[in-house]
Amino acid sequence: EHTLARLLAGFDEALALSAPARDERAAVVQAAQTAAEAAEQEVAARTEELRAAQEAAKAGASAVKAAHKAVGNWLRDSKVLMDGFDQLSEQVASLTSGPLLAFAELKELTHEPEPIEEIDAAAFPKVAAAEVAEVGLETGTDAVEATC
Repeated sequence: EHTLARLLAGFDEALALSAPARDERAAVVQAAQTAAEAAEQEVAARTEELRAAQEAAKAGASAVKAAHKAVGNWLRDSKVLMDGFDQLSEQVASLTSGPLLAFAELKELTHEPEPIEEIDAAAFPKVAAAEVAEVGLETGTDAVEATC
């Protein structure tokens, strides 16, 4: 038993001597774990940024492809547009040299009508009601004046 007590005392002493080193190693392990967790979070954030950048690059490549296609079609689209413009220009020239020119010539040949003089109602005598009745119209001054 005495031997056992000595062994236990030796172990206790060895544990007491190794305690500062053990605490130091535990602190190092804790710091390493904290650094590893921070690194994992950093990797996750950078991975998300990489994914977003790859998506942006893909969208940019698609936009560049569409722009190249639009540039390639520009000449053909411009030709179609200018052909339409030429056709409309020919129609305008045809209209101005044909019908509009004839209309202008006819307009020059005609003269303005003389203005109509206003008729003085006092110059005409009023029709008698009996004469109106003979014709079969309504009687009354309003009806008579309306016929004048």
